[in-house]
Amino acid sequence: MWRCALSQYSVTYHKELTETPVYHCTDILWSENPLIREQHDFLTYRGLLLEEVVGQEGLVCTCNGFTVGAIVFSELTMDSHFPGWGRIVLYSVTSRFHPQATLLLYRELTNAIRRQGGEWYQTTSRISDTEFKSKYRRIHG
Repeated sequence: MWRCALSQYSVTYHKELTETPVYHCTDILWSENPLIREQHDFLTYRGLLLEEVVGQEGLVCTCNGFTVGAIVFSELTMDSHFPGWGRIVLYSVTSRFHPQATLLLYRELTNAIRRQGGEWYQTTSRISDTEFKSKYRRIHG
């Protein structure tokens, strides 16, 4: 386990994510999530993520050059469930050893949405094996 000072973190925007950050995020997800390990072998899971994420828009957080988190999101869109324009977070991963990466990623996402005139973002979290909860967060300012 290793940790970084907050100033050693870096968040970069990717118009189209490549295979490399997806490989690194697969390692994080596989090593830290027993449910994923129960459902898929590593190579199958990595293949699924590559197919779903490569080419998507996203943010990647690194610490001392190592990927510690990422979020993948939709383009600015309208949604019938919430007023105004926003982005939907499609995937989110942060190493449990780097919880501050979550704050940095979402801070950068909200700043980008705000600059584009958006007003919200939507996230989904797992409640159980078959249940998910969707949450909309309004961006102020």
